[in-house]
Amino acid sequence: MSTFSLALYGVGSLGTIAIAAGYMAGDVPKAYHREILEKEGVALTPGLEAVLTALCRIVGAGLLAAAVSVFVFAAQVEPSDPLLVKIRPLLVGLIVAVPCAIMPRRVEEVTGVKTPWRTAVALTGLLFAAFAISLM
Repeated sequence: MSTFSLALYGVGSLGTIAIAAGYMAGDVPKAYHREILEKEGVALTPGLEAVLTALCRIVGAGLLAAAVSVFVFAAQVEPSDPLLVKIRPLLVGLIVAVPCAIMPRRVEEVTGVKTPWRTAVALTGLLFAAFAISLM
């Protein structure tokens, strides 16, 4: 794997780790969740807060696992490896990134509240760039 390709995978992984940390240890509900609840006139009850907290912590853990997996797979790629090996970090990233872009975008369309789908698209772009460079 070229140094530049690995660096791009690293930046994408670090960005994802930062997002994961926010979900694993940050405030719940997230600011955009709170805004949606307020727009809908939904009171934040202890039960609802517990559910949102659990979901946020699970999402954070999944993002962390994906970020670490992407980087570990990328670090193991050798220039002589077949395409199937070179594509592993991209595939792991896409399995997480695609729903992280599509679902919040749909929520934004329905609610009119800005969600973090743009970050997922940017990190997905980094994955594709890193993969393309790994093929050179």
